Amino acid sequence: MIEKINNLFRDFVNDGLNSRNIEENLKIKKLNGANWLVICSSMDCIDDTDLAISNFSKYGFNITKYQNMGENYLRLYGVLNSVYMQYNSLIQLIIANGGNNKKKILDKFKGLDICYLRNLIAAHPSTYMCDKENTIKPSQLQRYPLQDFKITINHDNIKEYDLSKCISEYIQYFTEIYLCLVSSLIKEDSSKKEFVERLKDIKLELDGGVIINNNIRFNKL
Repeated sequence: MIEKINNLFRDFVNDGLNSRNIEENLKIKKLNGANWLVICSSMDCIDDTDLAISNFSKYGFNITKYQNMGENYLRLYGVLNSVYMQYNSLIQLIIANGGNNKKKILDKFKGLDICYLRNLIAAHPSTYMCDKENTIKPSQLQRYPLQDFKITINHDNIKEYDLSKCISEYIQYFTEIYLCLVSSLIKEDSSKKEFVERLKDIKLELDGGVIINNNIRFNKL
C-alpha cells in the first residue's frame, strides 16, 4: 500500500509541470517548504526502501536453503536501516508541507520497537545512549537464534523480538501518516478528479474493501 500512496503523491506533485515551472507548481501544491530535489529524493527513497522492507517482511532470514549467517546480518542491518531511511524521507515531505506536528510524528516513530532496534543494534551497538538515564549502555545481538523473523538482544536483560510484528506496527503507522499528508494536499487542490478518486480507492482497500479490474468496488462487509 505504501507503493500506491507514493505513486499517487508522485503523480500529484508532477501534475502541472508541463504548464508551470517547478517553484510555481510546488507553491500551488503547498509544498514550497523544500526544494524540488529534496522532494524527488524523498519519493525515490520511499519507493526503494519499500522494496527492501517488503522483501524482508515476506522472507525474513534464511531465504535460501543454506544457513548463511553473513546474509542474515546483511538482511537484518539492511531492513533496519531501510526503515530509518524511509521514515526520515517522509519527515522531509512533512517539512516541505510546513512541518505540522513534525516533532510529535518523529517522536512516535522513534518510540516504535523497529526504530529502537535500528538505533540499538544497527547504528550504536557499543555507544547506545539511554535518554532517561543519560548513560551509555552497549547491547549485544545474540547470533543464535537468528532465523525466521526472531532476534534476541541482551540490553539490561535478554529479550526476544519478532521483527515481523515490529515491521507490521511500523508500516501501519507510516501508512497512516503518509496517507494523511497526501489526503490533505489533494483536498487543498481538488481540481483533478483523478487524484480524488485514486485516494478514495486507497482508503477503500485499507478499510478492507476490494477493487476488481479498476472499476468494480466492494466495501468490506
